[in-house]
Amino acid sequence: MDSTIECQCGNKQYGYYSGATVVYICFKCGKFACFGGSKQLQEIFMTDTNVILDLIKEGTLKRIDNLNTSDYK
Repeated sequence: MDSTIECQCGNKQYGYYSGATVVYICFKCGKFACFGGSKQLQEIFMTDTNVILDLIKEGTLKRIDNLNTSDYK
């Protein structure tokens, strides 16, 4: 799993995960992409993108860089 993907604005979107949910967010323009998770969760993110930042701050969403793939044997 890549820790970053290219954003439409030309910068990088940084990847975060929690369980089966993966979110990539661009800290320059605010665009994000969400994979996995429920439709309700994606709707919450679309309604208030600050929720993503709050989940990152509280540690619920963790950087993909820190993903321990040994947990997924």
